[in-house]
Amino acid sequence: LLLSLLLSLACSPPLSIRRGRMDFKFNFGLDDEEPVAGELGREEAGAVDATDAPGFDPAREITVLGKEEELDGEAIEALFEDVPIQGRTPIRRCRPPNDETLPEALRAALGSSDLVPGVYEGGFKVWEGSIDLVELLVREKVELKGKTVIELGCGHAFPGIHALQEGASVDFQDYNAEVLEEVTVPNVIVNGGEAAAQRPPRYFAGDWGSLPAIAGEKKYDLVLTAETIYEEKASHRLLLCIDK
Repeated sequence: LLLSLLLSLACSPPLSIRRGRMDFKFNFGLDDEEPVAGELGREEAGAVDATDAPGFDPAREITVLGKEEELDGEAIEALFEDVPIQGRTPIRRCRPPNDETLPEALRAALGSSDLVPGVYEGGFKVWEGSIDLVELLVREKVELKGKTVIELGCGHAFPGIHALQEGASVDFQDYNAEVLEEVTVPNVIVNGGEAAAQRPPRYFAGDWGSLPAIAGEKKYDLVLTAETIYEEKASHRLLLCIDK
């Protein structure tokens, strides 16, 4: 758990291009001196219920039906591409959907920035830290078989998929339900195969603060997360969620 948090913090912006991988940049247009909806100082956070998240969608579990039938050989060939990862076989990732199929607010956010807090949290993008986290798990030979794992802010879900392939039971969370439906679930189906069928994941959308109440009494052996914290003052919501 500590390993994943350290990697998340270490991979915070700015990031350089390494190993010839894709370039990206943050373009939030946020002033560090201005409060963002749903963000509180650490002292203030301790005085409120963790489920209070002004400006953020509450957590909810989503069910995605019919994706297996959609992902025949022709669709996989057309929609997926291999992402190289050092120390293991590539993970296949589904290309993001056409913007026209998404809600208007999400389309507007995608057209202006890599993320807009409370609207779009960057899940359609492949962030370098997620690949780094998989490589770290491989390099350190982290034992995952039989573990219960959740990946927070999963997006394309490479770390969670790796854990699933290594024998863990894995659940996935991303702020945007559309990210889960359009890239996370297809990626899990295509890469997880029999493991996903035998140990079906749960999928959660919405804010971290109310996630523990939705997940119920289930406890996780390991929390995976990479590049989920993009400014220091937002870190308390992640910590509160993990603490629960």
